[in-house]
Amino acid sequence: MTDKDGQQKLFLATVEDKIGLKEPRRKVDLSGFEENQWLSGKVSRILPFGAFVQVTSPEGESAEGLLHIREIREGFIANLEDELGLGQHIKVRVKYLNKDEGVLQLSMME
Repeated sequence: MTDKDGQQKLFLATVEDKIGLKEPRRKVDLSGFEENQWLSGKVSRILPFGAFVQVTSPEGESAEGLLHIREIREGFIANLEDELGLGQHIKVRVKYLNKDEGVLQLSMME
């Protein structure tokens, strides 16, 4: 690369500069959960694309699952915070479950 004075420059970047130092996601035990199971949950985080909900299995195991914005209700949702509040208790259904990968996707719809 050439700078404004015509000097040749070499720029180096480390991997951390490109991808960050995010720690790998820890494995979550989802053995007590089953697909299509209805659970009580508590909204723990709200993001533009959905909410994370803390749920407890009938066996007492606790996990956090993703409730995508299109799984809250039918129709367009302009502002998720108009539908859900932090700490709100809701009923959710386990829509998708991958126990090996620790993935728990939730829905509020039938």
